[in-house]
Amino acid sequence: NGEKKGEWKMDGARIILFAGRHDQRKGISDLIEAFNLLIKSGAKNIKLKIAGKGEMTGDLQKMVEKLELANFTEFVGVLPRSELVKAYRTADLVVAPSTGGEGFNRTIIEALACGTLVVCTNIEGHKEAIGRDLSKFMAKPHNPKSLAAQIKAVLDLPETKKQEIRRRGIKDVKARFDWENIAK
Repeated sequence: NGEKKGEWKMDGARIILFAGRHDQRKGISDLIEAFNLLIKSGAKNIKLKIAGKGEMTGDLQKMVEKLELANFTEFVGVLPRSELVKAYRTADLVVAPSTGGEGFNRTIIEALACGTLVVCTNIEGHKEAIGRDLSKFMAKPHNPKSLAAQIKAVLDLPETKKQEIRRRGIKDVKARFDWENIAK
């Protein structure tokens, strides 16, 4: 049930996390396609964890089976708040692959606030949330190849660069989205 952090990161694999409702505009099938491209291109030691549920969950699970990604993919269901925070902190990368029609994407700032790197699509609701450091890694919406390339680019950054981006991301989110600032 994911109670211990070790269950999130047992085998040392790098974890790519999606968290959100499973509906069409969230772009989860694009993420699964992108993940498939990464695996087929020889990416080693990566896992995709998909949190949440919705009208598309069954179709997404079938897609994972059809692409033979079941050994690399886990559907973890709807996580209570404390588990979601643990999931963000344990993930190497959170991906927000939405295709459009989104408002402000809270998942992005929640992940950044937890010190997690984020790749998202270049759509209106994401541009404000992503911040300067990671905006250059925004993928084209509806484009699994672009998404795969940006995921790979961020995962392949040198560890020192990742640490720097994480630190700045936490500071940036506090500066821009702290309740006191929002209230003003």
